[in-house]
Amino acid sequence: MANRHVRHRQSQAEMNRGIGMLEAMLSQREVARALGVTQSVVSRMCTQFDVTENVMHQQTVGRDRSTTQAQDRFIALQAQHHRFNNATTLRNDFQNVTRVRLSTQAIRNWLHHVGLRSREYTSS
Repeated sequence: MANRHVRHRQSQAEMNRGIGMLEAMLSQREVARALGVTQSVVSRMCTQFDVTENVMHQQTVGRDRSTTQAQDRFIALQAQHHRFNNATTLRNDFQNVTRVRLSTQAIRNWLHHVGLRSREYTSS
């Protein structure tokens, strides 16, 4: 059976520890072995540190968030408590409480992300 590598982010502590080992003159191969990662991961970490002088993860891809995590939870709770409301009603309730403007599609996208659905809008 082939050895499969699961890609995951290194924690901040692991990255700091790795940089410390590199500064203590350990080789990238030795650091990789100590951290339990491949040498290419250590190489990327070293390159990032050389360029930015920091090992912090920086999110650069995608659009800026328009809601906080608390607001996201509010949307999900509203959808759970008011299961028969459509996305437009959920959006209006959200805007009345938070004064943050969102599109109904943004509400639908967030609900889909957390595994919920809003009721479809049907005209009577």
